[in-house]
Amino acid sequence: MINIRLLKAFPKSAQYIRLNVLFQWLGLLMNVILSASIAYLIASAIEQRPISWIVFVIMILSLCVRMICNDRAVQMSFASSSLVKEQMRERLFSKLSKIGPSYLKTFSTAQIVQLSSEGVDQLETYFGNYIPQFFFALLAPLTLFLITLWFDWKAALILFICVPLIPV
Repeated sequence: MINIRLLKAFPKSAQYIRLNVLFQWLGLLMNVILSASIAYLIASAIEQRPISWIVFVIMILSLCVRMICNDRAVQMSFASSSLVKEQMRERLFSKLSKIGPSYLKTFSTAQIVQLSSEGVDQLETYFGNYIPQFFFALLAPLTLFLITLWFDWKAALILFICVPLIPV
């Protein structure tokens, strides 16, 4: 789950995590706009109404903004994880240099190398992917609930009841 101590240990990564979640959320909104545009096109075709070119412009713009948001979310993920990796390795080597060669009494060189490579790389996944996805997973259903509520409160209520049952 969420390790508050780890998050507090790397406070500079929080800004990148927030931006990552923001860009994912904006991408979600662009998906909603794109889906609504497609639904409008289908309804217009079924009812044989003329289709405005504005709908196509909205679709293209939402696709472009979504693509930019996805790219920026990946950039923020990389920035967060690389910042954490750099700071963690600096702390580890600083600690080892303070201890001096006496660390060999407690840890083998192989353990130190493994910790500085694999252990730190696991933090990359945690800060770059897990934490942003965790917060986005909380924000996305709420956003979709509010959007659905605007269109149909009964469907929104069913979603509100059923979405928490998915993990179960």
